[in-house]
Amino acid sequence: MALRLRRSLRRGVLAIVVVALVVVVVLRVACLVVIRVVVLVGRGAPIAGVGAVVTGYLTAYLVLFPAPILHGHEVVPRVLGLSLQEASAELRKAGLQVQDG
Repeated sequence: MALRLRRSLRRGVLAIVVVALVVVVVLRVACLVVIRVVVLVGRGAPIAGVGAVVTGYLTAYLVLFPAPILHGHEVVPRVLGLSLQEASAELRKAGLQVQDG
């Protein structure tokens, strides 16, 4: 059980690192777009630069990391200290799906 927990923690940490790297890359690309727009248009490009930054952020928000507009809130029952069978029963009773592994 502890080994499975460690593996799932490693996967979770790896997922967080990958997401962080993608965010950094997207922000870097947005900054490069802003720099190019400012250079191409000249000194009168602050509005175009802001538009490019907003476009980059919206692309990241809507395309790369889409999230539901209205979040549903579900309470997860406390199952610490329960056996696997008891914890599974509690989670199923709450309407959640239980998966081993």
